[in-house]
Amino acid sequence: MSGGKCDYFDCKKSRRHFKQLSFHHFPNNENSSKTWIENSGNIDLAFLSPKSLKKRLICGDHFEKCMFMNPLAKRLTLVPNAVPKKIQFDTNKRKNRRDKTFSKSPGWSPSPSKFKVLSSVRRYVTNNVENPNPSMMFGSPTLSSPGTKSWVSRLIDLPSPQKNKPKSYINTPESPRKMKMINKQLREKNINLKRLLKRKRSIISYFKDKNEKYKNIKKVQMKQMLDKFSFSSTPSKALVTMQVLHKNRKQWTKAEKNVSMSLYYKSPSTYKHMRRNKIVLPGESTVRRWLNSISYSTGFSPKYMEQLKLKADCMSFKERKCVILLDEMAIKKYIEYNKTLDEVEGFEDLGSLGKSNKPGSHALVVMIRGLYVNWKIPLNYYFTGSGVKGDSLVLIIKECVQKILELGFLPSAIICDQGFNFSKMNKFLDFYLIEFTTFNECVDQLLCGGITPIDSADGNILTLNKFAEAFKNSTIDKEKVYFEFLINPMVKTTEQSKFLSCEMSYNENSYCLNSFYNCLQYCENRDNYKSTWCVDTQDVLYEKGKFAKKYSKGFVGREIDLVDRDNKCNCDNKYITFYMMLRGYNKEDPLTCDAYA
Repeated sequence: MSGGKCDYFDCKKSRRHFKQLSFHHFPNNENSSKTWIENSGNIDLAFLSPKSLKKRLICGDHFEKCMFMNPLAKRLTLVPNAVPKKIQFDTNKRKNRRDKTFSKSPGWSPSPSKFKVLSSVRRYVTNNVENPNPSMMFGSPTLSSPGTKSWVSRLIDLPSPQKNKPKSYINTPESPRKMKMINKQLREKNINLKRLLKRKRSIISYFKDKNEKYKNIKKVQMKQMLDKFSFSSTPSKALVTMQVLHKNRKQWTKAEKNVSMSLYYKSPSTYKHMRRNKIVLPGESTVRRWLNSISYSTGFSPKYMEQLKLKADCMSFKERKCVILLDEMAIKKYIEYNKTLDEVEGFEDLGSLGKSNKPGSHALVVMIRGLYVNWKIPLNYYFTGSGVKGDSLVLIIKECVQKILELGFLPSAIICDQGFNFSKMNKFLDFYLIEFTTFNECVDQLLCGGITPIDSADGNILTLNKFAEAFKNSTIDKEKVYFEFLINPMVKTTEQSKFLSCEMSYNENSYCLNSFYNCLQYCENRDNYKSTWCVDTQDVLYEKGKFAKKYSKGFVGREIDLVDRDNKCNCDNKYITFYMMLRGYNKEDPLTCDAYA
């Protein structure tokens, strides 16, 4: 390809250097293309295929003005039958050169016995040729046609292709004296350039040192300022440090890793949004690589436990409420070498309880799942030879409960299908705390009596009597059971968005969330809240105490500090609802108060 250059003979113009000049492709018509080749004087074009020829160009300087549709237009277009100017060259010069070729000796003339065909590629010599045939000379039967013969004869008159010789920019001096003068000028110029280069280098070095010193001072000052400033927490300091001091390809500190992973745990979409808004954070692939680098094994992996603690720290109190799930499944026996841990795996392994030489045939998996919010996380796993024995299962569960509490989760129940081992677990556990704080939702039927009624005519409402029937059929020891009751009012489900949990009390609160409810005090505005809050009456509270005495070892009052701190109910007791239940538990005379009648 020409590469955007003009293919007219001895024309060196190109699109790159002559942007205002128009360039035109060769036509598709074969006869027109031959005319273009003949007029351009470039014999190399005659040996190109039609497809390659179509890519060649002729610049607009080789066309007459009449060959353009509109010579004044910015973009020039040729008329359909346009042809370039015919090349003009000195025919006498070429004739003399051709004559010299055939006049090696006086009186020499070509003979048929030594006829030579000259080509730019190769020389062919034929011996003993009589009456040479043109078709044999050019190797093509089509040359026998008159049109082709005339076209070839015209091509022969074109100038031979000339290779571009490199230009010589060095002019040899005519005398030694001039040569010495030029050498002297070059030496002086070289000395001056060296001085200038040295001066520039010293200036660059000076500013580099000054800039580096300024950077170090600025960095030290920024670090000192951050150290003096008191942050509310370690994650907040790590987040600020990332924005101010972190550089590309610099390792992240442990605090920066923790805050990044906690943000990613809380909401991956929020993490992406923060990075899109130019907040300096590790990339998502980096965070995932940190998580994948954790080596898992039986028992509790320290690094994995750190990640679970970060996740628990991002959860609310309600979200941390969870249940423990245990499940055992059969697996294929397989022994293999773990290169990361440098040990052989596949045998019975109960974590901290030890290992044995029995091949593992079962896997015990422990998971935790959200009680009120839908989430599920694996905690650990164990390999057993023929199922977990009761004593080992009890120790494993105790260890799991302790670890879950250390992480910040709040386990409320244990769910498993190890029925034959439950009796041993029952003997091992110290106590059971059964919560009734979310026994029912606050609906119209429970506005007077609270969310844990003793009995109800509505079959869709859970009652304490229904619980007692199910509790009697269990094997749980009564001496280990404690009940937890909510002794504070509960707002209706449809109105929960207007209140905070700490605002729902019998006492006047110092701050309000919604001006519609004014200050949240029940005792002084019972008429306004009777259709909004589910409140236990004094009779229901007394019966709950009796119920706890009959079926449990004791009871717990939830949110006791929000009952009546300032004695707004005029019951002569700040914690009147708790003492009403306590009277029923101790089988003493009930307490009465007009606010709870």
